[in-house]
Amino acid sequence: MTAIDSILLPYDIWECISVYIPAAQLRTLYGVNRALHYAAMNTKYRTIQFDDFDDDKMELLERLKDPIVARRVKSLYVDTHAVFTSHHRRGSTIYSSNEIIRAMTGALEGMHNVHEFHVNWRDHIFSHDLIPFLSTAWKLFAQTICVLHLSAPAGRFRTLLGMAAHHSFPSLHSVQFLLDRSGDAHGDDPSHIVSQFINNARINLQSLVIRSHVGINGAIASFLTFPRLSRLSLVLPTLEEAILLSLYNEHADTLSSVEWGVAATDLDDDVERLDRTITALCSSENLGMLRTLGLYITSSSLSTALAAIDRNIYTLTCLHLDGLAFDMDQLRELVGVCKEGGVLQELKLTVDVLALDVVEVLSRLPPSLLSLNLAFHHMLSVEQWSTEDRPATHVHHLQHLDVHGVSMYLSLDGAKVLLKAFVHYMAISSSLESLNLVVHTLNPQLIDALAASVPHLYSVWLRIIELKGEDDNDERWMTRLGSFEVDMKSRTFPTWSLEEARITSTYFDGTTVRRTEHSEIVGVLAKSIPSMISP
Repeated sequence: MTAIDSILLPYDIWECISVYIPAAQLRTLYGVNRALHYAAMNTKYRTIQFDDFDDDKMELLERLKDPIVARRVKSLYVDTHAVFTSHHRRGSTIYSSNEIIRAMTGALEGMHNVHEFHVNWRDHIFSHDLIPFLSTAWKLFAQTICVLHLSAPAGRFRTLLGMAAHHSFPSLHSVQFLLDRSGDAHGDDPSHIVSQFINNARINLQSLVIRSHVGINGAIASFLTFPRLSRLSLVLPTLEEAILLSLYNEHADTLSSVEWGVAATDLDDDVERLDRTITALCSSENLGMLRTLGLYITSSSLSTALAAIDRNIYTLTCLHLDGLAFDMDQLRELVGVCKEGGVLQELKLTVDVLALDVVEVLSRLPPSLLSLNLAFHHMLSVEQWSTEDRPATHVHHLQHLDVHGVSMYLSLDGAKVLLKAFVHYMAISSSLESLNLVVHTLNPQLIDALAASVPHLYSVWLRIIELKGEDDNDERWMTRLGSFEVDMKSRTFPTWSLEEARITSTYFDGTTVRRTEHSEIVGVLAKSIPSMISP
């Protein structure tokens, strides 16, 4: 392409191209010409996250007070817990929650084009201090929001939607609600306010996702008809069979994605009712021609669920199965049904025992499979994972792989034999683009194994069990980090395609499991991997 040809390209194309340019390299476009400057600016500020309030984030909030910058924001993510925990950030100024809230509120004023609004409002003793900020957000975003994701305890949900009740949302087409339990929400049923908000948005609503750990049967039962609804996903503690069937049957003509799950952990007292609900749903003739199907199933309802999958097998591209931990015979039954369609692209399931035979059976799935999310309860010892004299006869182009234990994690040797099995049976060495693993510890040998097994990998997310604690600024953490950095200095991976890495751990703060991002480790990796983008 000549210089003249590039100038003749429409601006919209340049803006689309700029989305794929790494953030660290966007600044090189600022001085090329006016069109590329605008495209780079739009990309840089398209998605903003209000979290991890360090010096850089506070500087960004100040920058967003400029309306020319703020109007470029299309997606805003707010994590309220970070407002009250900035003192846990290492090497940064400590900001009070009042300073952060004032800065966030000031940054909102020029945001007149926000299309996506995500709020994760966690319980905190001073959570009520956020109400003025959230009230301002509703006022500014109501007319432009297309996608809304809210996550909060039930009591906070009443407050969130109570503030929103004063506004109309004419552009809203996608809603996701995640309701959790909390002490202050005991006996505080949010059903009325949830149904009121959803029904007010029903005309343009295309996607409705509700995951709740509190009973909101009253809200579900009072939903009106959604004339454009194409995706309906419900994960609830319990739901009466009649309510569920009525809701699905009423929208059968428009639905292409159906997901139903159970949020409760102890189902011993409700197994019979659960089986009846699963059977009734899977037996419905209206459950057909779906592209996405998500089900919570049990061993006794498996045959009915397989029949429902079989009815949709020629249109089904995404299949998510929860509840049942598949044994080998059950897994073979599932794969036997799925391989007939040839269009399945995404599969999520749990197996009881992770073994070489599991990977071999999964390799019989159709070559259309692009994404696999595999959970397991147990894993065979590494000595039983030999692939010698076991031919691979199926062609695959798997791009995304997530493997994690339900109540255990992968050791270094376990991760090595798992990678070897997937390379052998599903040829991931040439196709895999992203990989998520839960492992016990992070060490250079694991990085060696990843680089050798999946050289074309673009993105990796390692969830490390060994790294625990909300505040890692202690001697143990610094010793581990220093040791890892020393070991990595002698390593370099010039041909590895890895560009993005995410290293996380979790901790329990007494009420909720929290996640810690370890950007320091990512920085160490970036020194040994030339293709990586430094954090």
